[in-house]
Amino acid sequence: YDAAKDNFLEFASVVLEQLKRVDPTIDADMDAKACVFRMNRDTRFSASKQPYKEFMSMSVKRGGRKSAYAGYYVQIQPGGKSMIGAGIYEPSSSCLARLRGQISDNSGPLGESLDGEAVALHFGQRGRPFLVDYVAAMSNQTLKTAPRGVPLHHPDIDLLRLKSLLVGRTYTDQEILEVGAVERISSALAALTPFVQTLNAMMD
Repeated sequence: YDAAKDNFLEFASVVLEQLKRVDPTIDADMDAKACVFRMNRDTRFSASKQPYKEFMSMSVKRGGRKSAYAGYYVQIQPGGKSMIGAGIYEPSSSCLARLRGQISDNSGPLGESLDGEAVALHFGQRGRPFLVDYVAAMSNQTLKTAPRGVPLHHPDIDLLRLKSLLVGRTYTDQEILEVGAVERISSALAALTPFVQTLNAMMD
C-alpha cells in the first residue's frame, strides 16, 4: 500500500504541475498531497462496511480540493475503472441556481468551451452534446422534467435539466500502464481547461 501510495502521489504531482501551466486560477503553491483523497471510506451511512476504497483519486480546484468551484478529477482503479473528468459534481442548490441562470441568459460559452479539437481527440466527442450525453449517462444527474419556473420548451432545456455539469472518460488498465500515460492524461485534462474556467466564471 505504501509503495502504491507513493507512486500515486508522484503521479499526482506531475498532473498538478501540468494543470498549473494551463490554468492560472490554480494556486501556484498548491501541493499534490492536498489534492489526493484519503483511502478511508465513510461507512456511517453505507450498506457496505468495507473500510477502504478500491481506488486512488485526486481533485484539483481553484481554492483547493474542498472548494465549491469546478475542477479536475483523476481516479486510478484496476478493472478498467480508471477515469478522468472535469466540471462540477452535484453543486449546492444556490450554486446550481446561479449556473442555470447564467445558462438561461447565454448558453453559448458553455458549449463553445468544449468545442476544441483537443477535446474531440481525447474524448471522442465535443461541444454541447458531449456535456449533455455524459451527464445523461450518469445515475440521477438529470431532471425528468424542467426545473421549477423553467418552461419545457426553453431552448436550453437540455442543459437546464442537468444537476451536475461535468464531462470525462474512462481508461483501460492497459492504457494506464502504457508509456506516456501520465502525459496523455495531463493533456486530456488540459483540453478541458476552457470548460472549467467557463463554469467558474459563471459562478463568480
